[in-house]
Amino acid sequence: MTRGLSLSCLALGALACQGSPRMMTSADSTAIVAEGRAFMESYVKDLLAGDAKALAARYDTTGAWLVGNGTTEFASLDSIRADYHAVASTPPISFEWRDLSYEPISRDAIVVVGRFTSALPGTPPATLSYVVLLRRQGTGLRIRVEDESMDPRQIPMPAAHPDSVKTGG
Repeated sequence: MTRGLSLSCLALGALACQGSPRMMTSADSTAIVAEGRAFMESYVKDLLAGDAKALAARYDTTGAWLVGNGTTEFASLDSIRADYHAVASTPPISFEWRDLSYEPISRDAIVVVGRFTSALPGTPPATLSYVVLLRRQGTGLRIRVEDESMDPRQIPMPAAHPDSVKTGG
């Protein structure tokens, strides 16, 4: 096993290193990047269509780590399905990936890093950072770790309570 692959396996807790390890070739890298790009492009179509079933099917069948804005949660697939069922009733009116970078981990896993801009009905567009670990499960890639974090400058701050405002004197 090469040093780079062994470190990747250690960092992922062997999530992406199933079976006997072998050095990732240029063809492996090209293939997993193409598959990652196709996954991300079709994700947008499902999201804008409000297709809850298709969106939930993109997640690892054993569940996924959902992190962002200081939170960390391991969600079961049933929980993810319920969340997307609620989202499907009001899908975003716009969604666009921005500045995506594809970092192959193995022939069966890739990390995608970038941002997205999205708007829900009646709200201004918001831009969030995005990181996802996609790993092969069955015949396709599935989300195992997903981080969506808002720029802290965009998070609305609560207004100060009038009683807490001090006056000079």
